[in-house]
Amino acid sequence: MRNTDQFSLAVFIKLVANEQGVLTKERLLQPDLRRILPVIPDPGLIKDFYVLLNYSVTNRQQIKTLVIAPSGVYFTCKSTKELLSYHMAHSILDISATRALRTHLDLPANCEPSLCFVNWVAMHLSGVSSSKKADWVALHHTTAITVSSGMATRVFTFEKRFQVQLPVQRNFDGRLRNVQWMSALELEAFRYLAAEVGVPLDLNLLEENILREADPCFRASCATVSCESIGRFLLSFQETSLDAVVHHPELGFLSMMFIDFKRYFRRQLLRKHTFN
Repeated sequence: MRNTDQFSLAVFIKLVANEQGVLTKERLLQPDLRRILPVIPDPGLIKDFYVLLNYSVTNRQQIKTLVIAPSGVYFTCKSTKELLSYHMAHSILDISATRALRTHLDLPANCEPSLCFVNWVAMHLSGVSSSKKADWVALHHTTAITVSSGMATRVFTFEKRFQVQLPVQRNFDGRLRNVQWMSALELEAFRYLAAEVGVPLDLNLLEENILREADPCFRASCATVSCESIGRFLLSFQETSLDAVVHHPELGFLSMMFIDFKRYFRRQLLRKHTFN
């Protein structure tokens, strides 16, 4: 997909934003935009975005998502879930890393995971993360979040100084605190890793966003990270992977017949990480 296939973000904001300069979901779902914006059936890998908006309006073009990205604005026939699944399939990190970190922090098992990859964080605002109809925002591009129209919506201010007003779930604030905490721990863990391989990271070079600047606990979160805690996180990631194998429906009979099934695989993984 070429950038020339997309509609200019700057022009889009001028055409669609309200008098306060805010893009509202109600306006973004208006049918007249289908005459303005291009439809890209399969955009392929979307490396970055500001907003992935579930397009809930019935239409003949089979549009499922409105993509607002640094490169431009367009419609696509792929759902938000399909776009992000494709992104993870072509990335080193995927949702398993977020689930392992959730387990490591003792967050409830029913705590809906956003995609938290250090300083690249996508948060779903509606439905569940596995839903095809969830709206998503990129917190790493978000510089401020303000309450609008009661507690049911938030205005997200992005780095290019444009704003989008979107409905959120009732537990939004708690989920935001969790993902800020997770991002801080991951970032400090990566800093340890970089230092270990002789490539020190300067965190001051990171662009300002809601994850770094709006989180008053960020420095405190970093201070709690140690080599030991990183090791425990890696072990919890391993345990999560083992549980997934043990409870796989096609392997269930093996785990029942082989009492040391899980211990055997744990021992094999340990050998991969040692000189033995």
